[in-house]
Amino acid sequence: MTEWPLTSDASRQRIVERSETITRVKQVARRHLVEHGVPGVHLPAIARELAMPVHEISRYVASLDTLLAELVADLWGELADAIEAATSVSSTLIWDRMVDGARALRRWAITHPQEFRLLFGISNPAATVLPDAPYVMSGHRFGDAFGVLFVELWDSRRFPTEPLEPELEEAMRDYSERVGLPLPPEAVAVFVGCWTRLYGAITLDVLGHVELSAHNAERFFERELTSIGLALGATAEDLLSRTERPHDVQLPAQDIDGAQAAPASQPD
Repeated sequence: MTEWPLTSDASRQRIVERSETITRVKQVARRHLVEHGVPGVHLPAIARELAMPVHEISRYVASLDTLLAELVADLWGELADAIEAATSVSSTLIWDRMVDGARALRRWAITHPQEFRLLFGISNPAATVLPDAPYVMSGHRFGDAFGVLFVELWDSRRFPTEPLEPELEEAMRDYSERVGLPLPPEAVAVFVGCWTRLYGAITLDVLGHVELSAHNAERFFERELTSIGLALGATAEDLLSRTERPHDVQLPAQDIDGAQAAPASQPD
């Protein structure tokens, strides 16, 4: 049997040094992203800050697109960590965990606006989407953070759905297979609709398209969470979180079946 030589100490040291340099490159790139946005991230500027010849940085990152793709992979993982941390320590009630996950997403977005823009606001220039590419896998992990909660809700308590047109039904089936969401097409359509509302509310806030104070922006977001929950068949009691809900955000009055109560009749 042939015995391959062990990696030399010098080789191991080169591997460690390369990893450390790549980490520093990404740290500087992220700071430039935070300070200047995506257009302000340039390899020559990063090289200058690291006191590195411009041509030498290509030994660590093949291109700016590659660097942005690696940043995207790191950011998806960071965001997934934040959501998973929020949902793992909250109540065992599915509604509490879904709300806490949504709040964690919003907190991360409003405290990391440029990173949010990179993930959600523009197309990643590294467009060679391979199934096992690091940023693709990290993105799936982020999606799973909400997907598993949705599947748990569906398995424990069927939420309202509507029939789909044949073409849309096929599209939802293809989507569920692509992202690994074990739900029927009509439930997938509800999932996509809820995500659209959640993403829309957060994006309008982060990009400043709705001019509200921080306090009122939070109130509006909480109302959107309530509305999404009611669309999923939750009752007002289901949606009463044990923590964090602003005290002056009122839930709609509901009857015992969860339907929104009719307003009291007014005198003639």
